[in-house]
Amino acid sequence: MSKLYAQCTNQCPVIANVEINSCVGVITIGVTGDGPFTYSWEDSGGNIVGTSFIVPGLAADDYTVTVTDKDGDTVTATYTVTNPPNLVGSVVVNDVTCRGDSDAQVIVTMANGSPDYEWELFNGSMNSIGTGTAPPFSNIITLNGLGVDNYTLSVTDDNGCTGDITFSVIEPADFLGYSIGASSDATCFNSSDGTLTATGTGGWGNYVYQWERVSDGAVVGTSSTVTGLPAGDYRLVITDRSGTGCTITTPNQTIGSPPEIIPSANIDDALCNGDANGSIDLSVSGGVAPYSYSWSNGA
Repeated sequence: MSKLYAQCTNQCPVIANVEINSCVGVITIGVTGDGPFTYSWEDSGGNIVGTSFIVPGLAADDYTVTVTDKDGDTVTATYTVTNPPNLVGSVVVNDVTCRGDSDAQVIVTMANGSPDYEWELFNGSMNSIGTGTAPPFSNIITLNGLGVDNYTLSVTDDNGCTGDITFSVIEPADFLGYSIGASSDATCFNSSDGTLTATGTGGWGNYVYQWERVSDGAVVGTSSTVTGLPAGDYRLVITDRSGTGCTITTPNQTIGSPPEIIPSANIDDALCNGDANGSIDLSVSGGVAPYSYSWSNGA
């Protein structure tokens, strides 16, 4: 209240309480004294804007009310409606997990206004796609299950102040995929020197790799290339966004090995003691031909 005047012959009317809501442009007064009362509200330009104890639809301005009781006694007061604050908030967007998903989460923390908050969400075509309220006494609005689009969140606080908050949900340009690289089998039967290579493609990047043995799911490597493998079947699980995003699994990759080397000997002994006319005819299967031989008498 900036000004108050009274002119009375008997008991003056008293403006006992005032409520100014600049958010919705409403002034409400309570008057005591010899009623009934009449009211006349004027804006700063002298225009009549209301004739009741409550006057709605006011723009920012100074407003003067004259209250008259049944005896003709009056009281005059001036009140100010200010420009309402535009509600604002900070936005954290957790984009979709995989291209094509609709699982984004958006957390909006209101920076001003008064709880409780009501909201309505509009998509990029400005079609309403949802309404709700923040938890009681909370300034946090959580939105779940959003797909790729541009959004406008219209928020209204407990005083009727409003604000529009815009944000976008995006997705990776390409689906998460993989590229199978060079591999090498184990060099020998029962050796453990096989190698597999694969790399992630598309998605959000920042790939995390996990090579698994198909037979039991055991983890055998955590980089794009895994070495020291025995013969068997393996698969690579790739997860983007540093392990928190989309996941893809390659088809089984096989490490082979040569069959076991198996010698077969046909032996002819020496004819007499001291003779050097014995022979060994050796045949070999398995392994990888051609073979090389090194004979020794064990000495």
